[in-house]
Amino acid sequence: MGGVAATVALVDTVERLGLDSHFREEIAAAISRVHVAGEEGPELAGSDDLHVAATRFRLLRQHGFWVSADVFDKFRDGAVNFGATNDARALLSLYHAAHMAVPGESALDDAIAFARRHLQAMIGELRSPAAEQFQLQLEYYMQEAEWTNGKYQPSFEEHEELSSMSTGLPMLNLMALMGYDRAVATQELFDWMSAPVPDVVRAGAVIGRFLNDISSYKLGKNKNDLDSAVECYMQEKGVTGEEAVAAIAAMTEHRWRVLNQACMETDRALLPGVQLVASIARTCEVIYLRGRDGYTFGSHAKDLVTALFLDPIPI
Repeated sequence: MGGVAATVALVDTVERLGLDSHFREEIAAAISRVHVAGEEGPELAGSDDLHVAATRFRLLRQHGFWVSADVFDKFRDGAVNFGATNDARALLSLYHAAHMAVPGESALDDAIAFARRHLQAMIGELRSPAAEQFQLQLEYYMQEAEWTNGKYQPSFEEHEELSSMSTGLPMLNLMALMGYDRAVATQELFDWMSAPVPDVVRAGAVIGRFLNDISSYKLGKNKNDLDSAVECYMQEKGVTGEEAVAAIAAMTEHRWRVLNQACMETDRALLPGVQLVASIARTCEVIYLRGRDGYTFGSHAKDLVTALFLDPIPI
């Protein structure tokens, strides 16, 4: 069964990463093997792992293969109850798989209701770090609104502290971490990346904020927006916009070095969190490359998307 489990995990990962268009033939062959394995040995179709069985079921139906919902019967311990009530990954897989139901499959309606009920019951436990982070983000948003409405001119240090957090990037890190395997996304890692926000997470948020502020200064901001880091630095230091941009770009580079150092000094159990922060920061570099704003203006990212996915690679 290890072969089937590994295959469906690989196909699912490639598709979730959006890379499936590059491996269409390989994915088709893999899915076909998974289907044949179930036909030749029905015991292979379900396995004893609800996550594997549900992922296999969903992938096969998504790729046009009929597979009976009977594969879930072995996991029932009653008319509508399934096992794994404390296994978030298995419940999520069941929930997604059951949405591949066809008309008349009431058993899968039961599966959806069961998975939803138990996942909702687990939300408090699963998302307590995110809840803390959300509360922290809310406080920063409220403070930023007060400054804007009161026309308060913060110092550069005040601006950096507040605006880097109001980017939402610390929260995004946690939300992205929820998609990781449980062997990686441990409770220890969630706790470490939550409030109080560690320096490495803060460094990633500052990178995103500074890149955004440099872009907004060059492109022009909404008149109702809080002054950017560039404008705060100009007013506080009495320098030109060009000098402020250069100074903040240097500060951004310093934050990258903080991330680089963290990759080598952080406990191995927490390293995936540092790598995740760095990945999201790299995404910000692409979004705001050379002063553009691909987040606000989709047209700014058009050339990059076209070059990556549409234009042929010159040989």
